Amino acid sequence: MVSKEQLKDIPLFEGLNQPELENIAKYLSVTEYAKGETIFDENTEGHKLYIIKAGRVCINKKINNAEEQNMSVLRDGEFFGELSLFDGKPHSASAVALKDTSIYMLTAEQFELLLAQDAASGYKLLHRICLGICRLLRQVDEKFIDMIKFVWEFGAKT
Repeated sequence: MVSKEQLKDIPLFEGLNQPELENIAKYLSVTEYAKGETIFDENTEGHKLYIIKAGRVCINKKINNAEEQNMSVLRDGEFFGELSLFDGKPHSASAVALKDTSIYMLTAEQFELLLAQDAASGYKLLHRICLGICRLLRQVDEKFIDMIKFVWEFGAKT
């Protein structure tokens, strides 16, 4: 069972008080992954939020249906899988443990129960997830603009 003490140092749970952490902890489970083990594959069903308790996870995306491109490396306290948690669509990328990794998981069903039974805690968690998504979107925007600048500069030189 997950305890509130285990959650207090995870950025996703910042701003939650002890009773809220205790309540959220009831809805989480822990799963262990060995180094090199696939957590999920791209285009597979997913209805879970994954939060790295300890370890490292590589997020990969298939390019041209064959080669995989490393999109990011996630560390302790970071989360992933949030898109599939909310929209129920297949994962847009794969996740692989880069070393032995322990992960907290929150299923869509458990998240719905949390929202129904403790709307305040559920809302705070949802807000923190949304802030994480906003951060990722801003990073993608910056990378996209950098790519456009590169293409313009490269095109101007040819």
